[in-house]
Amino acid sequence: MPLRQVLELDQPGAWGKSPTPCAPGVRVLRAADLTRDGRINPENAAMRSLSDRDLERRLMHDGDLILERSGGGPGTPVGRIALIEGLGVVYCNNFCQQLRVDKTICEPRYAVRALWHRYTQGITARLEHQTTGIRNLDYAGYLAIPILLPPLHEQQAIAEILDSIDDAIESSEAAIAATEQLRDSLLHELLTRGVPGWHTEWKQARGIGEVPADWRVARLGEVAEVNQANWNPDDGTSIRYLDLTAVSAPGVLQPPREIDAVDAPSRARRRVRSGDILVSTVRPNLRGFARVHDASENLIASTGFAVLTVKECVDKSFVYHNIMTHRFADYLERSTTGQAYPAVRSSDIEAFALAIPPLSEQQTIAAMLDSVDAAVERSREERDMLESLKASTADVLLTGRTRVGSTR
Repeated sequence: MPLRQVLELDQPGAWGKSPTPCAPGVRVLRAADLTRDGRINPENAAMRSLSDRDLERRLMHDGDLILERSGGGPGTPVGRIALIEGLGVVYCNNFCQQLRVDKTICEPRYAVRALWHRYTQGITARLEHQTTGIRNLDYAGYLAIPILLPPLHEQQAIAEILDSIDDAIESSEAAIAATEQLRDSLLHELLTRGVPGWHTEWKQARGIGEVPADWRVARLGEVAEVNQANWNPDDGTSIRYLDLTAVSAPGVLQPPREIDAVDAPSRARRRVRSGDILVSTVRPNLRGFARVHDASENLIASTGFAVLTVKECVDKSFVYHNIMTHRFADYLERSTTGQAYPAVRSSDIEAFALAIPPLSEQQTIAAMLDSVDAAVERSREERDMLESLKASTADVLLTGRTRVGSTR
């Protein structure tokens, strides 16, 4: 049946007033508090004040749905939806809609899955219209979206199956976060103190702090060439292009785009080879660092990247792990110049100081950190596999192609 016939409450939110000492307010959920994967992140929810009467009318209960009616953005259509569970006293703002399903015919956990599935299918994108820069949802069209309603016990079983996959995804994300935290601790310890138990004497290194006495201090430009391999392929040459969005997270490099040389931005002619390190040099992407494992020819990167080619005198992986430190990222932040287009110069990258141990210790440190990176990558692959499983499972269950009666 159409969504409007499933709802027993359907009302817009409100923004309220600024809180005061006498009326400290409550949390109001905004579109910004809805994540890309259909969850709510209330940590940064605003505090606003409503009259007692208005709050009683707008208070969101467990099992209510919050719908984004205005908002969205490039790659994120308006129409995200999430389920209210265990958030306490909250209401939604005027860019959102509060929905409550009739629980005699529809399980709320099933409803949010069904509507999120419609969102991922692009239904809301087709109902989107834009005025004065704001994306708005054709709400009448949204209420006409048909919802398949199997018997309640089957709705509950579907919700339990998809909830279990979400639990596994959250466990993977927790493992990723814990391993990345371990990696950050190890980075600082290993790159400034060396392999545990190997050193008894120390010295002060300017800009780095205390390091083992037998380590030398070098500039990054001494151990790596920066931006030395520019290339201008002939038109008609098929090239593979890395723009600034290719680094989706520190250390995570997305596949390059296949384009013709004539279609490449005129200044994007920086050649990249396997083993090179990409360093984003422009705001707001200054923490875009990644190692290139692509061994194919004709690979180029945007000049928003500095391309580092590590010299043979040092271990490539050891240099890469120095690039992945907070110290290097903070150094880039301090080194940006220019007002209209803040960026980091190659000479500043070359001036960054590293503490360099003997080659055997470089290799030992790199191997330890590489093993942690491999663990993070395995957890990311597991999470991606679960995300794919969730999408395919939702598709067959929410369309009735596969029927379930009970999870027991």
